[in-house]
Amino acid sequence: MKKISIIIVLILTVNVPYLFGVQLGGAGASFLTIGGGARPVALGGAYSAIGEGIQSIYWNPAGVANLRTMSINLTHTRAFAGTSLENLATVFPVAGGAVGIGIEAFLSGDIEETTAEEPEGTGYTFSCNDYVLGITYARMMTDKFSLGITVKGINQNLAEVSAFGLAFDIGGVYNTGVYNIRFGFVMRNFGPDMHYTGDALIVDLENEERDRGERATVISQPYSLPMTFQGGFAADIYSSPGSRITLSGDIIHLSDQSATFGVGLEYSLFDSYFLRAGYTEKNSRGFTVGAGFRLAQATLDYCYEDHKYMAGELHRVSLSFGM
Repeated sequence: MKKISIIIVLILTVNVPYLFGVQLGGAGASFLTIGGGARPVALGGAYSAIGEGIQSIYWNPAGVANLRTMSINLTHTRAFAGTSLENLATVFPVAGGAVGIGIEAFLSGDIEETTAEEPEGTGYTFSCNDYVLGITYARMMTDKFSLGITVKGINQNLAEVSAFGLAFDIGGVYNTGVYNIRFGFVMRNFGPDMHYTGDALIVDLENEERDRGERATVISQPYSLPMTFQGGFAADIYSSPGSRITLSGDIIHLSDQSATFGVGLEYSLFDSYFLRAGYTEKNSRGFTVGAGFRLAQATLDYCYEDHKYMAGELHRVSLSFGM
């Protein structure tokens, strides 16, 4: 198993430059890049090496390998223009590792329909909703290295058309055992192109030679997924019996964008009270701040994002608890 882990890491490392050398600015299903959970986003998305807690399932599946009890996370994100992102995940330990199930829904709410003939509205509404169902398996390959993989089914709906796809996340976390220094890597949203189908793509054609028209189906242009490679480190730069300061940093590369980075800082008091701050360079997210509170087996996390190029801000609330 150790040899298999090393081979996977080498394959990803060698092929990443080739995988990301295509389709600049051409990826679809961008909701997959928003990310789930409040704690990871409060840390600027620099979460590939944190390697702990159920919220890792949204960022690096290897991070749930060390969960020893059944855990559940619910996250609500109030996004732009009345949209929302909902996350639900559960992870439970099994022999040799952990299995997780994650559900993500990006919901538009009702959108008023307008046409060229009726620009003020037709009186009808439609929605644009996206869904993901993921199955995760993670395990400790050695006492220091964990590996995880997620298989995701994707469904995008826009009025009367929809698209279906399949994607994979694979990642690893290595804990050096020295000052809790960790290194992590993850590749997310690796899968074939998607395209839309549906009744709205069936159109009537005029036929001058016949009294009746004919029907045809418009072929939707395929679009690629926003494949992301992320790698970085996390370390406890200060630790005492009652408090801890953790620093994390990641290089983040989306298939249709240039590489960027994220950094995060978390202060923990008695492992029950948390303050967090993060920053993502070349990203409309910019600065983020957050806080958390743990009581017994339940943890409540909050994150605030002030986006640079979008009107308004994002608020995230996560509730995680173990059983």
